[in-house]
Amino acid sequence: MNKYIKVYLLLFLLIIGSFLISGYSGVYQKINSTEIGNKIQVIGELGFPLGEIIRIQGEVPAKLPKQSMAGEGKVFLNVTAVNDIQLKSPKLIRIDPLGIASIKKPEMNKTMKYIGYETGEFVGIPSQAFKYIPQATTSGYHFEIFFQILKEVE
Repeated sequence: MNKYIKVYLLLFLLIIGSFLISGYSGVYQKINSTEIGNKIQVIGELGFPLGEIIRIQGEVPAKLPKQSMAGEGKVFLNVTAVNDIQLKSPKLIRIDPLGIASIKKPEMNKTMKYIGYETGEFVGIPSQAFKYIPQATTSGYHFEIFFQILKEVE
């Protein structure tokens, strides 16, 4: 056998072996919901664990990308900095003031600064539900992360 073929074959076997060792099966990993927050820490869109207090800075976009249209009526922010560190590229995230926090409505083309935390929730309707109810327009059943505003920073 040619020595290059041997090298490629060895490399191929190493890659396949790493998938087998890592347990990759192409199937969802199932966890118990009680493990979330105890044994399992969920990392948000901005790179911090859900529930960790952080400072964000960004602008409300004039127009949402098409993939965000399911968020009609919701407010989004193009986050440009987290904890005073500039991001390499802005991250679009839904923002929502906590009910007891008094926050002014964010303005377009104005830099907004907030203190809060990322959290999440399941939204949408599972496709199997339509066996029991009439079909409805939905973005599908999925977990959605958003930034819970506690305080506006001047």
